[in-house]
This record gives sequence, C-alpha cells and structure tokens, in this order.
Amino acid sequence: MVNIWHLRDFAMLTITFHGGFTLAEYKSIESEEDLIKFYQQCRSRKAEGFDGAIIKQLDTPYFTDVLKVKPEETVDAVVVGAERDLSGEIKTLLLALPCHKRDSWVPIAKVARESTADWNTVWSACEPHIQDYCPGNLEDPPVIPDLWIAPKIVVTVKVTELKTGKNYLVFGFGARDCVLREDKSPQEATTFEQVLQLAGQSEILEPRQKQQQLSLFE
Repeated sequence: MVNIWHLRDFAMLTITFHGGFTLAEYKSIESEEDLIKFYQQCRSRKAEGFDGAIIKQLDTPYFTDVLKVKPEETVDAVVVGAERDLSGEIKTLLLALPCHKRDSWVPIAKVARESTADWNTVWSACEPHIQDYCPGNLEDPPVIPDLWIAPKIVVTVKVTELKTGKNYLVFGFGARDCVLREDKSPQEATTFEQVLQLAGQSEILEPRQKQQQLSLFE
C-alpha cells in the first residue's frame, strides 16, 4: 500500500474482518533478474499453494486480465472422447495417458476447441476412430463424453499445472495448444507414472470403483 487512501482502506478492512485481514506478500521488481528470482521463490512454495506470480502495478486493483506468470508442462496424450456443444459442434476432447502399472488408460484433462488449423487437423485425424463404446481399459472419466474415440491419436498439449484431484487421479489444468503428433504411437505417449511424479506423488492411488459404462447407441 503506497498512499494514505490505501492505508485507510486497509484500516477499514481490518476492522470489518476483526483483525483477520492481512496484506498479501509483494515485491517491487526493478529488473529482469528481480522478476526471475521472485518467480523462483513463488515456485519453491508450491506445497503452500503458490503456482506462479501475479505482475501488476502495486496501487492498481486486481482484475481478470492481470499478468499471471505460471509454468507450463508439455504432455503427449491420447484422445479417447469428445463432447459437443449445443449446436452439435465438437467443443472439447477427452485426453488420457497410458498407465503401465494398471495396463489402463487414465483420463487426465479435456482440451477445448480452438479456431486454429492445428485443431482442425487433430479432429480430422480423430473422426475415423469414432466408436459407439468405451475404449477398453479406460478408467472412468468424470463425465461420459458424447463420442467415444479409439485410443489411436496422440496430441501434444500444454498445461499450467498437474495436480491430484477428486475427479481425476491427476488433472492437467489449463490444457491448450492441441497439436497432432503423427510421429508418436499411443504407447509412446507421456505415461501416467510420469505425470504422477510431476504432480509430486510417488504412488498411484487405487482404482476408483468401476461403474457400468453404457454404449451411447444402446
């Protein structure tokens, strides 16, 4: 807080929240080296919930389009399903990874449609592999897709974070930039064991109880 007005705001908020209101940590950035060091400090506190840094003027309010600096991980995943929007267009692709320990496919993320040539190339590759039943050995996705796709097509996506969750064993946050990888087979995709390590876990959780999967055309 850099002026009297902000100090007054802070005093009022402190009273309102009965002394339980505290200022967020911040650092004045004077150089590129300062920024890199601050970002690395934030990343070192990942266990506390820090997933990156927010860059803005100190005396301006937080807003949706504020600059957020987060890491990116690249994952080679296999397309196993697709969801349509209300107009019938494909809006997301369900991605999964091979898990060697379980001999199964583990859902990891959904990637949204983008208005790019890369997206059109990916979907054109997927269309011949649409099927009316769940791929074999696919663990339950959080939501049953509108279309099942045989696990034949490998794509590369970027994610901002890999984290365990209640709906996914490991979830790839912010999946985007979906690009077809014709040079890789499904068996050469990133393994679930690899992303589990990136998510800070050493062991695979026991499989969730399998629910009956119904064909979309039954």
